[in-house]
Amino acid sequence: MLRSVGAVLGGYATMVVGVLAMTLVLYAVYGEALLEAGPEMEGYTGLLIGEIAAGFAFAIGGGWVTARLSRSRPWAHIGGLIGLMLALGLLTFLGEQGMKPAWSILGTILSGPLGVLLGGGLRVRQLAA
Repeated sequence: MLRSVGAVLGGYATMVVGVLAMTLVLYAVYGEALLEAGPEMEGYTGLLIGEIAAGFAFAIGGGWVTARLSRSRPWAHIGGLIGLMLALGLLTFLGEQGMKPAWSILGTILSGPLGVLLGGGLRVRQLAA
């Protein structure tokens, strides 16, 4: 049981570290301009799309790590990580409304579970080969 929780949390930690690093870089590059852009983030559409793409990439890594750390039933662990992400995504959606465009928030929330599914699936295929 502890190993299962560790597999899910390990995958989640992988994503968190990547997203935090990306956030630090973005704020180092754009600084206060991001805070002053307003809720529609006018002029930053490319940045928001990049945020979704980077989150997707980190989620692929998180899914791979979760499947790698699970000793058995990797799909169950991948599902656990997806469930965690969807639950936290709902909180994110409620908390970030009005801070960013809705399409950006939804894109971030939906791309994460898809990335986990892809990354976990890649690891499962490696195990089967």
